[in-house]
Amino acid sequence: MRVPQTNDAAGAVGRLMGAIRVKRIRVSRDVAAPPSPNPSAENKAIPPTAKTTSGRVIVGVDIGHKNVNLVKAAKSHGRWEIPDWRSIPIPGDIGRGSDEFDDFLRREVSAFCGHAGKTEIWAVMSSAQAHVQLVRIPKVSGEHFEAAVQWGLKKEIAFEEKDYSFGYEMQGEVIEGDVKKNNVMCYFAPVREIERAKNLFSRIGAPLTGVSIVPFAVQNIFMNYAAAQRGKNVACLFIGNDFSRIDLYTGGKLALSRDIKTGVNSMIEMLMEEVKGRGFSNDLPGDGGRALSNEEARKILLAFSRDGNEPIPPANGSGLGRAEAGGIVAPVIERITRQIERTFKHFEGTQGRGKIDKLFISSVMPCKAICGYFSEQLGIGCAVFDPLGQALEACSPDERIALVPAFGMALSDAHTPNFILSYKEIKRRAYIARVNRVILAAMAASLLVCSALTAYEWHGASRKKAELAALERQLQTFSPVSKGAVLKMADEAGQKARQYAGQCRRERALALIGEISRLTPASVSLSSLNADLAENALNTNAGAGQKENGNAVISGAISGDANMLEAMFAMYVMRLRSSPLFSGVSVSSTRIERDGHGASLAFTLALKMGRK
Repeated sequence: MRVPQTNDAAGAVGRLMGAIRVKRIRVSRDVAAPPSPNPSAENKAIPPTAKTTSGRVIVGVDIGHKNVNLVKAAKSHGRWEIPDWRSIPIPGDIGRGSDEFDDFLRREVSAFCGHAGKTEIWAVMSSAQAHVQLVRIPKVSGEHFEAAVQWGLKKEIAFEEKDYSFGYEMQGEVIEGDVKKNNVMCYFAPVREIERAKNLFSRIGAPLTGVSIVPFAVQNIFMNYAAAQRGKNVACLFIGNDFSRIDLYTGGKLALSRDIKTGVNSMIEMLMEEVKGRGFSNDLPGDGGRALSNEEARKILLAFSRDGNEPIPPANGSGLGRAEAGGIVAPVIERITRQIERTFKHFEGTQGRGKIDKLFISSVMPCKAICGYFSEQLGIGCAVFDPLGQALEACSPDERIALVPAFGMALSDAHTPNFILSYKEIKRRAYIARVNRVILAAMAASLLVCSALTAYEWHGASRKKAELAALERQLQTFSPVSKGAVLKMADEAGQKARQYAGQCRRERALALIGEISRLTPASVSLSSLNADLAENALNTNAGAGQKENGNAVISGAISGDANMLEAMFAMYVMRLRSSPLFSGVSVSSTRIERDGHGASLAFTLALKMGRK
């Protein structure tokens, strides 16, 4: 289907950075650029316009075929800044894995990171070494969720878990045949490849915080800056030398990633086959002519992919019109177009997603002209993926596109899939985080209780201080008392005590008679009362120095019903014992007497006077 191109298609990706406060980096014409640390390497570093923030700094590292790309990002006041970036050519005389390569990487990474505070390093891993698969599983409880994810993934891809670092993240619910299911994005990579990357950066003294792939780096860009793309379905096509890759995003999150075997090299081979047997002019041989060389086919493909109407030179230097070149290149690009179209249909049909709204293209070759072709063939808006277009205007488009993976890695956070951490490690860290939160909450509660107790004690101490101050003020109102006056008051108190003691001795007999009279009922007739009220009689049963207050013996009789005499006597004894005047009441003797008038109970009781 053919659709007209929008006027802003070419600048759509450039506006992705509209919401970011990027430090605009330009090279002044009247100021010489700083010398490169390695002049032979042609380091194309642009100096930052301001100092790096002292907070959290993330460095994205992309070790490519020819260059090491480094981008530094820092968050300030909730917004990202790009203080610095570098694209450093790798010297051709050193091999990967050699000590010379380690020294080169150590020198460049160390110089780039500098003395920033908390620097985190995220490295790009080849997407060919990793696997990304969206699986759809039934809704299950938390304890069975992980098993369901692994079961669903192993139905799609067979792999040994012990050889891979495996992780996943939820991407919401979907309804499939009236059944609610969960979309889960699974990602895993060989442990040996991850360890290789970790060991490389450990050897150069820059331990890695995370390792991820380009599709997730682009996801970081969408999630941080492409606010206009959220809620839409966006595709990103990367055309490399050996392969291509199509990534589909929904709401900024990666939903599908698929490798396409067709790359620039295979496109050149297909172009050579297409040209063979076709004669456009004497410049391009027909049947029986010489075959088109690889270099000639590359020139035709690269020249056609550039924007403009300039002639496309073939091998002998004579001109070839763009229309003729288009007729040669179109069947080659048509093959990759059909693969993209099948991927879109699978995304829209099998996965039940909506229509793709826009296609962004990045490539190792110029792709501005190809964007128009894809837009016409697929019927959607198409633009070059250039998120750094506004931030790095002084750089060429090829330089900016080469920095995109490192830039995306520099925007990593806790939500970025990290191949270093398996789901078991993530689960363990989440558990530790929950325990730490519980401990922190308990400590906060303890602190609150201690603060309340401290406030209560402080209030009590303040109240006591106020009472003490009042007593001191009251004490100040009294005149001082001399020692003589105190002794005189003590003597007077002693005299009064002696007077009270003498009066008690004199009144003791009356008190005894009065108490016995009060406690003796009418049924009891007392015949005698003998009392010894001498105060100096020692109590042999008491402790040394204690004196008795006197003893008394009473005799009498109780008359009444013969069956009730003993009960009446017991009640009388209890009444005497309940008196505070007597410290002890003991029965000396009892006997029952009978005469013509009835029966009576004669008794004798011994009373001990004093406090109980």
